[in-house]
Amino acid sequence: RDFCLSRGLGDVYKRQNANEGVYDEDSKINANIIEEAITYKQPTIVTPSNYLKLKSQESTIFGDLNHLHIVNPIDSAAYYYQDKKIAKTKLNIPDDKKVIVFVTDEISYTRKGFDYLNKAIDQLNDDTIYSIAIGNNRGNEQINSAKINYVGQINSDEKLSTYYAAADLLVTPSLDDNLPNIIVEAHSCGTPVAAFNVGGTPEMIQDGINGLLAEEVSVEELSKTIKIGLTKVWDYEQIAQNAQKKYSNQNCAKEYIKIYQSL
Repeated sequence: RDFCLSRGLGDVYKRQNANEGVYDEDSKINANIIEEAITYKQPTIVTPSNYLKLKSQESTIFGDLNHLHIVNPIDSAAYYYQDKKIAKTKLNIPDDKKVIVFVTDEISYTRKGFDYLNKAIDQLNDDTIYSIAIGNNRGNEQINSAKINYVGQINSDEKLSTYYAAADLLVTPSLDDNLPNIIVEAHSCGTPVAAFNVGGTPEMIQDGINGLLAEEVSVEELSKTIKIGLTKVWDYEQIAQNAQKKYSNQNCAKEYIKIYQSL
C-alpha cells in the first residue's frame, strides 16, 4: 500500500555536534527513512514548509516521490491573544519598557543565532528595551546579563504564552530553520516577529504585517530590524486571528485526512 511519511527539519539534518545541523543522507535517521520508504509502494512525503519540500525534492532519496506541504498546527487553547499590559503585569515587567523575547530549546546552538541577538542588544544600547532569553543553556553560552534577562527553560505552555503576549517583538535570528514553532506560537499570541530571511521563515512572516525580515544576516541589520519593529504600530489582535486560522488543528487535520483517503 501507499503511505504518507512526514518529517521535520530535525529528521533530515544530522547534528555533527550540539551547535550545528548538517545535511547527511548517510545518517542513521535517513537510513531508517530509506528502509521504511522502500518497504512500501510510492510513499508521499509531507513537509511543514515549502523550503523543506524543495530540499527533499532535490535529494537523491526522495526526488521522484510525491510531495505535499502541510503546516504544523498550533494549540490555540494554549497560545492565544492576551492584552500586553496585563501580560507584563503578570510577569512583573515594567509597563514603560519595550519587551523583546528570544525563545529556543538550547541557547548554545549556533544555528539559533543567539550570538547575533547578544551583539545586537549591545549595539542598540537602549535602556527602554527589556530583553528576555528563554531556553536551556547547557553549553554555557555567554549571556550579557546586564542587558538580557535570562529566565531559563519554561515547560508550562500557559507561562510561555504569557511571555509571548508580553513581548512587543519576538526576535528569532536563526541561521537556518524549517517552520519554527516559536513563530507560530508568538503569532498566535498576537506578537510580531523579527527574523533573518532564511529557511522556511519567510513563508511565515508577511513583512510589515506580522513581522519584519532583516535584509541580510548581520548584527547591524538585526539591530536595525529590532529598532523598526519596536517603533512600528502593529495590529496585535489581527496577527493572532490570522495565525490561529492558518495554523488551526482543524485545517491541518483536514489536509492529512485528504491524503490518507487518497492512499
